[in-house]
Amino acid sequence: MLSTVMEKNCSILTVFFAVQYSMMSARKEYRKGYRKNWMANRRKIQQLKKTAARVVVQSDSDSDSDSDDVISASHDVRDTCVPAVSVGGADVCGIASQVSHSVHSLDDLVDTPWDSVDLECTQECLDSFSDSDECTDNQEMKLADGLRTWAVDGSVPRVHVNTLLPVLNAFHPQLPLTADTLLKHNQQTVKCSSVSGGDYVYLGFRDHLCEVVSNNTEITDLQLALNVDGVPLFASSKYSLWPILCYVMNVKPHSVFVVAIYGGYSKPCDLQFLQECVNELKVLTRDGLVVCGRKISCSPKICVCDAVARAMVKGIKQFSGYYGCDKCSQRGLFVGRMTYPSVDSALRTDASFRALTNEEHHNGSSPFLDLPVDMISFFPIDYMHQVCLGVVKRLLVCWTSGGKKVRLSHTQRSQIDARLTTFRSCVTAEFNRKPRPLSELAHWKATEFRTFLLYAGYFCLRGVMDDELLNHFLCLSLGIAILVSETLSGQQSMKQFAQEILVYFVGKSRELYGPEFLVYNVHSLVHLSQEVEQFGALDNVSAFVFENFLQVLKRSVRCARNPVVQAVNRLQEKAAFSKSLRKHISLESTLGQHPTSPPNNSCILEDGRRCQVVSVDREAITCMVFADTQPVYTVPCDSRIIGVFRSRLSSGILKQLPPCTKTCKAMSCVGFLQSEILFIQLLHTM
Repeated sequence: MLSTVMEKNCSILTVFFAVQYSMMSARKEYRKGYRKNWMANRRKIQQLKKTAARVVVQSDSDSDSDSDDVISASHDVRDTCVPAVSVGGADVCGIASQVSHSVHSLDDLVDTPWDSVDLECTQECLDSFSDSDECTDNQEMKLADGLRTWAVDGSVPRVHVNTLLPVLNAFHPQLPLTADTLLKHNQQTVKCSSVSGGDYVYLGFRDHLCEVVSNNTEITDLQLALNVDGVPLFASSKYSLWPILCYVMNVKPHSVFVVAIYGGYSKPCDLQFLQECVNELKVLTRDGLVVCGRKISCSPKICVCDAVARAMVKGIKQFSGYYGCDKCSQRGLFVGRMTYPSVDSALRTDASFRALTNEEHHNGSSPFLDLPVDMISFFPIDYMHQVCLGVVKRLLVCWTSGGKKVRLSHTQRSQIDARLTTFRSCVTAEFNRKPRPLSELAHWKATEFRTFLLYAGYFCLRGVMDDELLNHFLCLSLGIAILVSETLSGQQSMKQFAQEILVYFVGKSRELYGPEFLVYNVHSLVHLSQEVEQFGALDNVSAFVFENFLQVLKRSVRCARNPVVQAVNRLQEKAAFSKSLRKHISLESTLGQHPTSPPNNSCILEDGRRCQVVSVDREAITCMVFADTQPVYTVPCDSRIIGVFRSRLSSGILKQLPPCTKTCKAMSCVGFLQSEILFIQLLHTM
C-alpha cells in the first residue's frame, strides 16, 4: 500500500514539474517575442518622427499662401477628405495625410495596443532584427573557433582556459564556460592496454596516410620514415613516453604523426610494443593503400633512432659492447671505455645480419625482421645525436676541461665567448637558437652544436686556437658541411672528398686527443658517406624533425594521471582544431622575398655574387652587391666550395635588380674584421 502511494506521488510530482517547465519555457518565449516587437515598434516610431520633421521643414520653405493651404489641410485631414493640392510639383494632400497620421500615432502611443501597429512594418523590423542575430551568432562562432585554435596551438593549460571563459561569457553569452565544453569534439575512446610492462595505445597509419594522399593528389607512392625514442616527462619521476613516430619522406614539409605510444617507469622490457606497428606495415607493404579508388604503394625506408634506441629496436649489443658497431664487424678495444680504432673493417650486410653470422653482435630478435627491409641500411646513422651531440660536444669538452695539450686557457675561452656573442647578431631566422658562451656548454642543444660546427666554429677559433687543432676541426666541419648540403652531397667527387677528410679526422684524433677519444660516435664518422649514398643529404635521415615533435608531445602531458591517455587526447584536439603551419627551411628564394633589415637581408645570387638587400620597390630591388669574393681559408680546401666567402667592404656597389632574381639564403658577418664582410651560405634544411 505504501509503495503504491509513493508511486502515485512520484507520478504527480513528475507531471507537476513537467507542467512548470513548459510554463517557464512558454513565458521565456513570450518575453523574447515581446522584446522583439517592442524593439521593432520603437524603430518604426523613430522613423515616423523623422518623416514628420522632414515634411514640416519642406512646408516652411514654400510660399506663404501655399504654406497656409498646407497647414489648413493638415488640420482638417482628421475629419474630412481634402482634395489633392499641388505645391511645387508635390502632392501636398498625401504628405499632409502622412504627417497627420504620424502625429495621431504619437499622441495615442501609450493607449494603443501593440496589435494595432502596422503588421507589415513590424515584420520588416523583425526580419532586420533576426539578421542581426544571425550576424552575432556568426561572430560568436568565429570567436569560439579562435579560442580553440589558441588553446590547442599554444598548449594552454585547461585551468587557464577555465579562468578566461567565464570572463568572456559575460560579454558573449553563447560561449561555453569550461574548456571541456569548448574543446568538445568527436573524440574516440582511448583504449589503453598493458604491453611490454607499461601503458600502450595504438593509433595506426591509415588515417594520417589517407590525409597525406588527399592533400597531394599527384603522389603515387609513400616512403615512410619511422622513429622510436624515449622522452622523460617529469623531473621528479622516472616515467617516460616511448612513441613510435612516422612521416612521409617524399612529401614536404614533413608532417610527423604518432603511430603508437608506450609509457612506463622504465624503457620497454621487451619489443612487443613494436609488433602491432610491424604487422600493419607488412599489410601496407603487401597490399598498398587505397584512397578514393587509387592504389598507393607504401614502403618503409628508414627507422631513425639514437644509438641506445637503435640497439634496443634491432636486438643487438649496445655501443659499449665489443661488437657494438652496427655498420662494420670490427671488435672494439677497451681503453678505459670501448673504442673502435679501425677505419676499414668489413661492413655488415643484411644477409649476414639475418643469418646471425656474428652471434656476439646480437642480443635477441627484432620484430623488424618480418619486414622486407635491409636491416643495416634501414637504421641509418643519425648525425644529430652522433655528430652534433656526440663528436662536436666531445671536442668542446676536451677544449674546456680536457688534458693540458688541448685545453684552452681562461683567456682563450673568454675570446671565444666574445666572438660567439658577436656572432649572435648574424644569426638569421632559419636558426631555432642563437649561440651561447662556452660557460653554458652543459646546456647547449643539438641545434647550437650544429651552428658551431657548420657556421660559427672557424670564425670563433681562428687566431685563438693552435693551428693544428683548428685545421683538424676544419676537417670535421668541412666534411659534415658537404654531406649536409643537398647540392654538394649529390656530387660523387664531393662525397668521396668528404669521406677522405672524415677518415683523416678519425685517424688524427688518436694522435691529438689520445686513443680513448675514438669511441663509437667518433668511429661512426667513417660510415656517414654510405648513408648519403643511399638517402641523400644527412638532413633526410636526421632526427631533428622527430625531436621537435617529441617536445610538443611532452608539453601535452599536464599531470601524472594517465599520461598516455592525456597525450592521445591532446593529439586528437590538435587534429581537430590546430591551424599551426609546419616549418620547412627553403634555401632557395627570390630577391623580392628577402627583408631589408639585417641579419636576414643577406643572400647569394645565381652568378655567385654576394649581396645585401637595402630597399624593396615594386619594379626593382636595391642591393649592395659584392663582386670581389675571396676564400676565408684554403686548408683543407677552398672555403668557397661550401659557400664561405669574404669581401672588402669598400668593394660594395649599390645596384637595382629585378625582384624575380633567384637567390640562395646566407648570413653575413662584419664584426670579426672591420675592413671585410664574410658571407656564409646556409646548408641545413631542418
